[in-house]
Amino acid sequence: MTTYTFNGSVFDPEDFGNEIVIINTVTGTYYTIGGSATHVLRWFFMPISSEQVQSLIHQTFPNEVSEATTFWDWVKHQSLIVQVETPELGTSSNEATSDQNPVIHNDWTYSRFDDMADLIRLDPIHDVSDKGWPHKKS
Repeated sequence: MTTYTFNGSVFDPEDFGNEIVIINTVTGTYYTIGGSATHVLRWFFMPISSEQVQSLIHQTFPNEVSEATTFWDWVKHQSLIVQVETPELGTSSNEATSDQNPVIHNDWTYSRFDDMADLIRLDPIHDVSDKGWPHKKS
């Protein structure tokens, strides 16, 4: 079984509800994810199998399966998610689920930006950790 999770070792996400902004902390590239795509991306914030993703796409977006699948492929291509080795996934309350009401956004907005990469890599504020800022890296 192929299992995926968000690539938190390289990417730093910020979820604003209707939009998710992700910064690649190594390259300075950043991404904006909006509309229906935010729901799909949130599924990967914990390990999820490819079978579960396919099932959730069909349950949550029955009229937009092609758009959701295209987004999933794009997320994999951008390395925003990675394959992980996990034991067999069971059903739990933390498992990604489809919404009770169908998601009605009908827009799949997601983009990658390289235009500010140099500035983002130079700006030490992006090196903030739970300790706060400023702190030298060890």
